[in-house]
Amino acid sequence: MKCKSKAAILQKVKKMINATLLLVFMMGLFGLFSIDVQAKEIVDDYLPEGWTRIETNILTGEEISAISAAIYGVDETIQPKAPAPPLTSLEIIDLAVDENNEIHVVTREIGTSKEKMRFVYWNNSLCPENIYEVQHLVGADHIIYGSIHYFHTGVYYSESVSGMVVRVTAKSTNASNPWNILNASRTFELP
Repeated sequence: MKCKSKAAILQKVKKMINATLLLVFMMGLFGLFSIDVQAKEIVDDYLPEGWTRIETNILTGEEISAISAAIYGVDETIQPKAPAPPLTSLEIIDLAVDENNEIHVVTREIGTSKEKMRFVYWNNSLCPENIYEVQHLVGADHIIYGSIHYFHTGVYYSESVSGMVVRVTAKSTNASNPWNILNASRTFELP
């Protein structure tokens, strides 16, 4: 009798293990589908939620997808353990409109600039940085290699600004010695 009860218990344990493994497998399968859907949603654009691009034809679809993919890889809970890479590139990559129709200048930095030493000018008027919308760019090695920054212009997109020609300039200072300064400029005609 003891042998049968041990065998019955073993059989029940095996069934429980198989059922648990099946459940874990199914949860993992459904988890993969949800991750895939989220990745597709994020790849569509790299702007904050509710924002839209002004059609400036600066970036190609492939460039937008590459930026979006780099932003998707960020895990905000992980703190960088390596020293910040030096600032090597600064670009004005886009103009965007937020949910209030304010136009923002979008810059991309490769490397790390000094906080409070990033400046953007819209027709020679200083634009404050939107510090709440910074996006980090992450490589395949899960190391942050750059960032996307957004700057308020104080100009609201409407028919009255359509056709306006705007000169945008940007300046960022390296976060560490030798404190080099990078500059970028671009002219836009608002559609």
